[in-house]
Amino acid sequence: MLFLSSRLSSFRGCPCAGHDVFSPSGRRASRSFVLLEIILATLLLGTALTAMLRCFTSGLSAISRDRRVTQATLLAQGLLDDFEIEAPETDHVEGNFGPDFPGFSYTADFTPVEVKYHSLELRLARKEFEPLRQVEIAVFYTAPSTGKVSQVLRVTTYLTGIEKFSPRTKSWTGMF
Repeated sequence: MLFLSSRLSSFRGCPCAGHDVFSPSGRRASRSFVLLEIILATLLLGTALTAMLRCFTSGLSAISRDRRVTQATLLAQGLLDDFEIEAPETDHVEGNFGPDFPGFSYTADFTPVEVKYHSLELRLARKEFEPLRQVEIAVFYTAPSTGKVSQVLRVTTYLTGIEKFSPRTKSWTGMF
C-alpha cells in the first residue's frame, strides 16, 4: 500500500498530489472539510429560503390589503351614490354593507357648508342649492380570525342639496 500511495502522490494530475490519501490523518482532515462545506451550504441555503419566504408572505399580505382597499373604495362609492339619491336626515350614520360584504362597516358624518355666491346670477333661488354638505365616510374592516377592527379608507367629499333623480331635478335638467 505504501508503494501505491507514493505512486499516486507522484502522479501529476492527481488532486491529492503531495498528500498521503491512505493515512488516517489525511482521511480525517478530508472528512471534516467536507462536513464543514455541507454545514456552510446548508446555512446559506436556509438563509436564502428564509429571505424568499419573507418576500412571499409580504407580497401576500400586500395583495390582501390592496383587495380590502379596493373593495372599501367601491363600497364607499356606492354609499355616496345612495346618499345622493336620498340624503339621510341625521348628521351621523353608521352601518354595515350587509351579508354580501362581511366584515365591512362604515360611519358617515355630514357637516353643513355655507356657500357664498358673491356676484353670481342664478336662474334658480340660492336656497335651492343649499344645503351643501361635507360628507366624511370611513370604511372599517373587521378581521374574522382576530376580530381586530381597522380603518381601511377615509373619504371626504361634498354633496349638494339637489337630489339626483327627484322630479324637481328632472324638470330643471329637462329629464322628463
